[in-house]
Amino acid sequence: MYLYKVRSGGIFLLELKKHEIRQNRKKAGAFTQITLDDDYIVPDSKADVVKIIHTMGNVTFEEPKVTGQSVWVKGRMDFTVLYRSDQAENKVEALQGAIPFQEKISMDGVDEEDPVNLSWDMEDLSVNFINSRKLDVRALLDIRAEAEEKGSEEIPESAECTVEYQQKNTECTLMNLIIDKKDILRVRNEITLPNAKPNIYKILWQSIQPQNIEKELENGEIRIRGEAQVGILYRTEEDEQVQWFETTMPFQGNIECEDAASGDIFWVQLEPASMEIESRGDYDGEERLLGIEMVFGANVRIWREETVRVLQDIFAVNKKVLPQTQDAIYQELVVKNHAKIRMGDQMHLEGEKEKILQICSCRGDIHIDEASQTPEGIFVSGVLTVHLLYVTADDNYPVEHIREILPFEQLVEVPGMSKDVQFYMGHGIDQINVNLLDNSTYEVKAAVSLEVLAIREHHYNRITDLQEEPFDPEELKRQPGIMGYVVKEGEELWDIAKQYHTTVGELMQTNSLKAEKPEAGSRILIVKKVG
Repeated sequence: MYLYKVRSGGIFLLELKKHEIRQNRKKAGAFTQITLDDDYIVPDSKADVVKIIHTMGNVTFEEPKVTGQSVWVKGRMDFTVLYRSDQAENKVEALQGAIPFQEKISMDGVDEEDPVNLSWDMEDLSVNFINSRKLDVRALLDIRAEAEEKGSEEIPESAECTVEYQQKNTECTLMNLIIDKKDILRVRNEITLPNAKPNIYKILWQSIQPQNIEKELENGEIRIRGEAQVGILYRTEEDEQVQWFETTMPFQGNIECEDAASGDIFWVQLEPASMEIESRGDYDGEERLLGIEMVFGANVRIWREETVRVLQDIFAVNKKVLPQTQDAIYQELVVKNHAKIRMGDQMHLEGEKEKILQICSCRGDIHIDEASQTPEGIFVSGVLTVHLLYVTADDNYPVEHIREILPFEQLVEVPGMSKDVQFYMGHGIDQINVNLLDNSTYEVKAAVSLEVLAIREHHYNRITDLQEEPFDPEELKRQPGIMGYVVKEGEELWDIAKQYHTTVGELMQTNSLKAEKPEAGSRILIVKKVG
């Protein structure tokens, strides 16, 4: 960038050398709770409902739309219901349905071109029995919307001009956003039933729990590794008895990031979009294979740390140069930290629940109640809801469900936490284990991981232009050619040189100084450089 200033006797030419960086800043946010309530008619192909055993739900969003100071959120909640039927043979059945929704969320400060990210949490899902052919489905959803401002920042590094000038620079290490994208991660696998298990006639219930997920950036791609707790409840072909199968399946996948290097800072938020299990025939045509497909929505951000010289101030010894500035921001990494929470408790069956013969499967849902900044870091509190599906000893009630809630609290340490720090937070389940002690007592052990990326925003005055004014000759005459000076608290040689029309080098040479920040109270000699 070149700036031309006309003066008597010629042209004053200044070149500002700039370093361009990309960065996203959180601009606005909003939170709302919505209640979904709908009547569901049992399809004619399904048996009558006698008792609700277990329910499970998932939410998917369409692309949000911004109008004015509001965000329109559109999506649907898919639900699955496992229930006891009125049939003597097929005592357990399942059905699926969906409830569409649309909600308007007010968000001050959002513009139509701003990208908006949505996240959800289901606080409660209940399916109530109205009659054998009609159910009342209700859900309480927490929806968070966050708008970001995308853009680039031109940081002036240095200046060159045709007149004698002085410039003040400082070095800073900042984050340059090199990749910001949304992607899809698909994982496919196939599992064979053990020989002891009979063939599959119909899958009644399926559960896939991703856990113990690790992420690594290497060779231009992000590698995702983890395990999936896979469980099904199914009906056999011969005697139509209910059977179950559960196993742990390792998985891995890659997200391409060509411009990224191993040392870059990365953040990947994975959101399960769909988890599907289907039965397939093996080489003999028998239904003994399980086709597993997991689809994750991936929000990927990668920053590169760069050390940049920032031009803070500039003046000319024989001219009056006034820098024009504006408030600007650059981002600096504070810390990327992890924390693990281990919890467990011994539980007992309550009420008139049927006794446990064997645990079929278990899965968990994490609900974060609070994630707030403290002087030491990020304080997180929430609950882990554990769902247990088990086989009973009563043939009339072959399958039952238990829900247990494990509260947790954890401080994720962030050194140097302050109000100018913003953070991203993710969570995941590392493992859930259930040990059956007797037919009514069981022990639940679980491990939850928390991940925090903390970023500090630095505000500074960015030089955008220079204005030139001539010296006032009378003011210049009033200043002595040589004078003594007592350094004030917090004052640097730069401030003194700029005020008295000399240079930092001249002051250091005249006073045999080795540092540009003399102690307060020091006495120095100033020789005016212009006359």
